[in-house]
Amino acid sequence: MKIRNKILAMMITLSVAASVIPVTNVEAASPTAIPANEEVRPTGIPGSEKVRPTGTAGSEKVRPTKTAENEKVKPTKTPGNEKVKPTKTVTADVPAKPTKKPKPTKMVTADVPAKPTGKPEVKPTGKPEVKPTGKPEVTPTGKEQPATENKKEDVKKIKVKVTSKGNASIKVKWDKVEGAEYYEVYRATSKNGKYTKVKTIANENTTSYTNSKLKCGKKYYYVVESYKEVDGEEVCVGKSTVSSVKVVPEKTSLSSVKGQENKVTLKWKKVSGVSGYEVYRATSKNGKYKKVKTITSNSKTTYVNKNLETGKKYCYKIRTYKKVDGKKVYGQYSTVKTTKVK
Repeated sequence: MKIRNKILAMMITLSVAASVIPVTNVEAASPTAIPANEEVRPTGIPGSEKVRPTGTAGSEKVRPTKTAENEKVKPTKTPGNEKVKPTKTVTADVPAKPTKKPKPTKMVTADVPAKPTGKPEVKPTGKPEVKPTGKPEVTPTGKEQPATENKKEDVKKIKVKVTSKGNASIKVKWDKVEGAEYYEVYRATSKNGKYTKVKTIANENTTSYTNSKLKCGKKYYYVVESYKEVDGEEVCVGKSTVSSVKVVPEKTSLSSVKGQENKVTLKWKKVSGVSGYEVYRATSKNGKYKKVKTITSNSKTTYVNKNLETGKKYCYKIRTYKKVDGKKVYGQYSTVKTTKVK
């Protein structure tokens, strides 16, 4: 009897405690409804006996749930201020699950051939259009200007001398160039003017040329070049610097200067093409000369210088002249001759 009363008391206590736990969403701890007049067996009570309910509606008996002592539960708050059964919280040192390192995305690089754009529009050039130059413009028959370049042979310097000859001629003379086969002579009327070929000397041993039919009193400029054949081409192997001279009347010479009593008789060489002669006198060879006579005819070749001092020495020289455009153009002086008056 006592045992029964204890069981009833425990059941009442459990019933009151369970009334505070809502049935909603709590399946594990929901009391099991006991139909009327159905016998239930309390759980976890030693010597459990069958208890018959009183049959009163709403007073169903539920099987009590054993709870652990001193267990702390954390109430779960739900919407609507509903009371829920405390959830048992178990704290344990659970090792963290290692996070898998994502596998790197494998980049695959492929050599994708570029889409051809078609054949490039490149026209074959074939052989370069290089026209053979043949022989350079230094041949004796076609070249009119002096050569300015030679890449096959060293160009030697030619020494040239030019002198006025006659009343309208210039003589050009040069040194022989070893290995030269022929020479060409060029002329201009100014140093930096246009040079024109005036003569080709085919004989390699000929080293002079007289340029005639020139204007008396005018200055001319000359260049001489030598050539030979190299690898089938005529190339310049020698070249002179510019040489110049003025065309003047031909020089005359005193043939005799004879001292006589108070006078001196002079004779000279006749020069064709001149207008006349001029006679000069001094008292010493290197002294100051004075013109003592002008001869206006080229055919006259004698002169008598009178009224001189007896026993005194006199020096003479003579030169030709030619009138050009109203002006006198003079030739060179003759060699000085000296005599003594008796």
